[in-house]
Amino acid sequence: SQESFFQKVHEVVNSLTEQLKGLLGSVQQIKKSFPNIDIILTDSAGVKRKLLQAGNELAKQKDFKSPLGFVSRKEGKVYINSEKADMTTPIHEVAGHIFMMIIKETNPSLYKTGLKLAFQNKKTLEYVKNEYPELVTEGVNDEDNIKLLDEVLAQTVGSDVKDIFADVKDAEIRQGLIERFKEWLAKVINNMKLRFA
Repeated sequence: SQESFFQKVHEVVNSLTEQLKGLLGSVQQIKKSFPNIDIILTDSAGVKRKLLQAGNELAKQKDFKSPLGFVSRKEGKVYINSEKADMTTPIHEVAGHIFMMIIKETNPSLYKTGLKLAFQNKKTLEYVKNEYPELVTEGVNDEDNIKLLDEVLAQTVGSDVKDIFADVKDAEIRQGLIERFKEWLAKVINNMKLRFA
């Protein structure tokens, strides 16, 4: 009926409004904590255009799917696809990619600890291998594939704590991994606050 159609439309609009509020809230919180990080909301076409300008070969493919967001290292900006992103996307892009680039150079030991923890997040490792097949290198063990583990680490950083290490069946071991990850992430964030303050 026409009434149920409009009710469905209303529900979809409300859902999208809540998602956008969450996304904007995440962006505002990051900008408040790290005002020197430039985050730009754009649509799928805008993300693709920026990727093409950056020389991204994948963006040239006919079947290219615009990502949720990306970091333009050349511009020093984070682009978020407002059509696809959720409230974890800015966290993933900023903490998962920008912070990791900095930590990799300034505190290699802390970075390596993060990679080791990321490697233990097997569910996310498999997700990244499926979603980003270009990161899988033939003849290189996953544990030694830095590009792959970088993305697994970024995905883990952007994830809700309840979702990380979900494939670990032993509750005590899983809780220990989560606690180690939280401690590691707190060190990263404290390090970044000192740099961006």
